[in-house]
Amino acid sequence: MKNNINKITWTWKKISASILALLGIGTLTSCYGVVESYNTVYGKVSGDSDKDGVNEPVGGIKIDFVSGNETVASSYSSMDGKYYIDIDDTFSSEGKLVFTDVDGEENGKWKTLEKEINLDTDDICNFDVTLDSDE
Repeated sequence: MKNNINKITWTWKKISASILALLGIGTLTSCYGVVESYNTVYGKVSGDSDKDGVNEPVGGIKIDFVSGNETVASSYSSMDGKYYIDIDDTFSSEGKLVFTDVDGEENGKWKTLEKEINLDTDDICNFDVTLDSDE
């Protein structure tokens, strides 16, 4: 009799562990999905709009990652000049970031800037740029 109780207890523990494991994995997958692979470039856009020699953050700048002749990712700088852009790993790691003033005179007028970038070798976690005034 004691042997049967041990078998039932052991079987119940095994079934419970299996159910919990399945629920745990299922929950993680449904909540977070399948992990996609990206390179994320971070940086800050700044410029000297009043020509006093001090660079200030520039918001409203569109940032495109161009590989070959194709724009594969886009983002915008926030009002504090910070930006990040997620670039899918399926594209080439070599390309250019194009910084374009798209808000008119709202945050100053800025010339378009193109910067070559290699996602494998450049410091993509601190890719700061300084724009030239277009006034």
